[in-house]
Amino acid sequence: MRSGNPEDYASALDDLDEALIETTRGSMKLLTADVYLQRAACHLSVWSSMTSDQRTAMRTHLADALTEADQRIWALGYGRRDTMLDELNQQARSYGVI
Repeated sequence: MRSGNPEDYASALDDLDEALIETTRGSMKLLTADVYLQRAACHLSVWSSMTSDQRTAMRTHLADALTEADQRIWALGYGRRDTMLDELNQQARSYGVI
């Protein structure tokens, strides 16, 4: 969800939920890590357009997605995603999420 369009946010999260179910069911560990990265990116893409209350509600979900991605990437040795994870963590830090 590159546009950061809030109208697309819920739809994107629904798609990511479905992807998570399928990657988990199929034991696709690398793709599961990618889903968590994309979930974090989705949250961050709409962060600036949200109200304080919405951000408060989303903060835990964003932090959880980053934590899951980090743990899975580290456990799998999935170095190709280190840069993306670092960028998302840096962006989350700049927003005061983590």
